[in-house]
Amino acid sequence: MSNNIEPYLPKGKIIGDYTVLEIAGVRGGTATVYLCEDYSGKKVAIKRFHANAISDKMRERIYEESNMNLKSSYLVTSMRVFEDNGYIHSVMPFIRGKSLSDILCCGDGVAEAEVIHLGTRLAIAACDLHRQNILSTDIKPDNILINAIGHVKMIDLTCFERIGKSPEISLGTEPYAAPELAQRQRLSAATDIYSIGMVMHEALVGTNAFITEDFESQLSSVSSRFPRISRIITKSIEPSPQKRYQAARSLLNDLNGLKNSSSTQKEFSFRRNDGGMFKIPVGSFTFGRKELAPQSLYISEKQFEFDYDGTTAKVRDIANKNQAFLNNTLISNNWMKIKNSSHLEIADINLKFNLK
Repeated sequence: MSNNIEPYLPKGKIIGDYTVLEIAGVRGGTATVYLCEDYSGKKVAIKRFHANAISDKMRERIYEESNMNLKSSYLVTSMRVFEDNGYIHSVMPFIRGKSLSDILCCGDGVAEAEVIHLGTRLAIAACDLHRQNILSTDIKPDNILINAIGHVKMIDLTCFERIGKSPEISLGTEPYAAPELAQRQRLSAATDIYSIGMVMHEALVGTNAFITEDFESQLSSVSSRFPRISRIITKSIEPSPQKRYQAARSLLNDLNGLKNSSSTQKEFSFRRNDGGMFKIPVGSFTFGRKELAPQSLYISEKQFEFDYDGTTAKVRDIANKNQAFLNNTLISNNWMKIKNSSHLEIADINLKFNLK
């Protein structure tokens, strides 16, 4: 590959049937994108691949992309490919908007509702790709365009790979690339899901924190601040592909469920037999002697773990110090679902739960 930096094309330069208007993006490792117009004045984006910067396999991919005929509201794909003066050019619809990386670069992240919106659109785009047995393998903020009214578009499929095969050209982009890409293992839908999870995580914490802070600390912070979406993100970015969502549709369903439950979230609380009442927020929490019966010797400091996602509540006995019963059924270390007006009994303590 050539190490020479190629000069930008000047405004007014003719390439094929198009006239260059301006540079439309930062020069990439293999190409530069220009805003151009055809003879009728229609604007398009043209990716001009650098001379000697692409392999024979990538050349195949460039032509294959233009013949995919993918139908998706959230994908921008090549319409045609032509060669001019020794250069390969890929013609794409021009989308006026900002990249997600530009949006995130100067802020502290965006609201949870916006991240859910972003995640659902990326999941739909992945569904449309995976239906054709195709993986992007390079989902990252630079490759996500958002226009003024919030429409999301995934771009740049030049390095696509195929489901069920080892990668032929793509290594993805760190830290968004799934581990199996670098390890040259067989790829699956979970490969793109990993990238979507990392993008959602960055959108929540902001790019500055994403780059500079300890990743485990970030995950802990997201879990405490955004417990519902953090579960989806954590499952999406499991190092092992077998532990992630196995299909983009499953990820989409969970994100849609999160979006729909935000307006119908139930209140979860319990009342002790002495009248004390606790409201339990969304998330996983441990309750014991302090919350249930400060003077009791029968309750451990960490007796029960509650899990609440906004609509469904569960409990398990993590101490197993004394027998505890939920609606007269013995509670073990396995999760039990709590219904409205359920009763929990342990020793001389009686709790009544409200979930409505």
